[in-house]
Amino acid sequence: MNHKIYARKFGGDDAFSWAVFLDGKPTVSGLTRDELPHYKKIVADEVAKVDSEHQRRLAPDNAPTT
Repeated sequence: MNHKIYARKFGGDDAFSWAVFLDGKPTVSGLTRDELPHYKKIVADEVAKVDSEHQRRLAPDNAPTT
């Protein structure tokens, strides 16, 4: 599944008013601009992990039948 992950200003005008969004919803907020790449990677890694697990569960069982 394709997810949109992005960062932008959120909820204020101070240095700690940046957030990482996942599909239009704030996922991590209260960040400085320097922290954004780190948290975007964390969110992307978690999304990939969940999507991988979801695909594994949906895959047909490849066990041989007797």
